[in-house]
Amino acid sequence: MRYENKAFEALASVTRQVSRTLDDITGQSAKVTRQNTSTLFGIVGGFLGLGAAYGLALTFPVSLPAVGILLTGLGISAGVLGYRLSHGVEIEDGLERNRIVCDEILDRIKRLPPGTPKDVRDQLWLTYKTLNAVPQIIAALPAPATTIRGEPRADITSTTSTTSTSSTHTET
Repeated sequence: MRYENKAFEALASVTRQVSRTLDDITGQSAKVTRQNTSTLFGIVGGFLGLGAAYGLALTFPVSLPAVGILLTGLGISAGVLGYRLSHGVEIEDGLERNRIVCDEILDRIKRLPPGTPKDVRDQLWLTYKTLNAVPQIIAALPAPATTIRGEPRADITSTTSTTSTSSTHTET
């Protein structure tokens, strides 16, 4: 009986430890999911740089602390820059298209004849304000290249601009 109790206590202890470990991993995962993609690319780059430093230290007579710090920093920088170079161009193009559409709508608002119905004028102003909010949203939340299902994602700015521009054409 005594051995059974000890085995049961050991099993209960292992179960509690696994439960705590899973809670810790879940908490860390939740923190990571709140990070933006650029930061996550930097973290991966840092780990790759550190792995390269370990490989160099095992292969060649180099100082791991010196090479580790250098390659980890370079890995972080490369990860962030790699992400920005691959996704930043699309965002900049979308922002430029958005600016052009905003300028066009503002120009149309200025050219409206004095007798234009209030609802038409209000709709143009609403479209203009909405489009001006898009660059702030895009800057805060960079859009991934694909949807959750892996399908190519439409450019948020061009979709909003096209929709707003076509509705503006029908109202004026």
